[in-house]
Amino acid sequence: MKTITLKTILFGTLFLGLSYNGYSQLGNLKGKIPNKTSLKKGSKDKDKKEEKGSRVSEDPDKKDIKESQETQLGSGKSMKLESGKAYFSNSYAADYKETHGVGDDLFVRFSMGKTMLEHAVDLGMTEDKYNAYAFLTIYCDGKEAAVSGPHHMTSNYAGTWTEFDVALNLSQERIKNSVRDQELLSTTQGMWIVTNMLSDQAPHKAYISAAIAHFAMASGKHELKVELGLGGKSDKRAKGVICSGTTSIMVDEAGNKKLFENGPKYMRPLSDSERGTFAINIDFSGGKKALKANLSLPNPPKYYNQKWCQATSCDYDHGGLIYYAELDGEMLLSGITELWNSKYEQQKSFEFTLIPASDKGIEKSGTEFNQEDLFHNTHNPFVYALLDLIYQGKLAAGTHRLKLKLYSTETIPLNRRGDYENTKAYHSQWPSISENELTFELKTSDISQLRMASGAKKLSHAGGKWTAVEAQLKKVTSDEGVLLDVAIQTEWNVKLNAFGVPVSRDAAADIYYKKKNGAYRVAEGVRIEEKYGGSSYGKPYFKALESFMIPSYAQLGPDIFAVPSEKMK
Repeated sequence: MKTITLKTILFGTLFLGLSYNGYSQLGNLKGKIPNKTSLKKGSKDKDKKEEKGSRVSEDPDKKDIKESQETQLGSGKSMKLESGKAYFSNSYAADYKETHGVGDDLFVRFSMGKTMLEHAVDLGMTEDKYNAYAFLTIYCDGKEAAVSGPHHMTSNYAGTWTEFDVALNLSQERIKNSVRDQELLSTTQGMWIVTNMLSDQAPHKAYISAAIAHFAMASGKHELKVELGLGGKSDKRAKGVICSGTTSIMVDEAGNKKLFENGPKYMRPLSDSERGTFAINIDFSGGKKALKANLSLPNPPKYYNQKWCQATSCDYDHGGLIYYAELDGEMLLSGITELWNSKYEQQKSFEFTLIPASDKGIEKSGTEFNQEDLFHNTHNPFVYALLDLIYQGKLAAGTHRLKLKLYSTETIPLNRRGDYENTKAYHSQWPSISENELTFELKTSDISQLRMASGAKKLSHAGGKWTAVEAQLKKVTSDEGVLLDVAIQTEWNVKLNAFGVPVSRDAAADIYYKKKNGAYRVAEGVRIEEKYGGSSYGKPYFKALESFMIPSYAQLGPDIFAVPSEKMK
């Protein structure tokens, strides 16, 4: 009966993971397969090192593989790798370096000192004596950027290797030709890299995405730190770190281009000819003429969602765009709008209001500025946010900077990841369709005219039986602000149980309140309720008061909006 060796197992793994051609390439390899090679090719001591280094035992059941931890520096001087540290190079069989280009191939060797299974015992993970689960934690400029793992390491790896090699950055060309990559296929560790290249959990996928997000938008020298740890099969991160190391990453335009080509499609920036632009009118006059912006695209919105499409197809008659804005260097708002039919498939120019001539109709979704093409299926968030700041007195007279960005819903992974953040730093990671910083001037007269032209007015009260209910509701307190007025707008809606007995009754009310930040706002259609106690109804209360008192600027709209306080008296 033919003996199955480790070499045979490795070849079979590559055959299944890569292709018949890959197996054919491996079939041409001759000689025994060492666990690693010298990092300096052509060294006079190469043969001696391979002889002294690890090799497959003649007894396949023992799998007694010894690890050599001696390697070569670029100077030709040998060094002994220090246990617990990581060493970086631009090629699997090249010199270790302290600085690397952001777009260059990048490999890291972890000098563990002993096997993963031995480290697992040291960490108190003794439930599995034959398998280990490795995690790579990647830090960019001191901030945790990605975790790759768990990577299942069987005993022939976890119980024998005292060094562990990982590819962090790989060109698409190298991945494509991996089945012919003699540099990698000449070692068992290199074979592990090749067999994991196409995995969704491949370490290079995590690193490249992190590098694009944290390095590519900057330039100059940055710090990369990588930790190797161990955890459990179902863990999200390592329970203990066994190796770590840092290196420097140099970022420039040429390197960024290579990095983007290596990374996922949805993170690749557009060419200059594909990018849109924002512009702004400069003849704004409060109370007379609105301040408007115009988005001009070289291609309709559908083009961008198809270009970055993450699904099998994005050929639909509708799709989403993500808008983002900063005011004077601080995040103002972000949100998503959906376009349909010709607005999505053909239209290339979109005008929208930033500050209206007046706020009349602000409580209606059908108002002109809420029916503009870019926000036709929602409402215009810029109108509500900027008026809120103006009425608060926080957008003072003077020149202001407004940065506008537009993204495809295929680039910002709103639904693909659980770490979406509505922050300035998070949005800066992704390639935009359009991005411009505009300036506009707000005069003292513009502000006063806007306030005078406001259509805001005191809440309308029905009186009668509702007076006592409204008085009780005005006593309700909130940490987020002060209720100034409550006006019931509908009759009671009584809810009955299966036996026809009342359970509760509710109605809709408009409220006028002052937030603790000084903003005066009106919220319409706030639900109030009274519970039935068997013979009578209890005291009225708000079903969700806090949700109306603390919305973000993107949530302001026809139901919640700012008002100038002098109009409410």
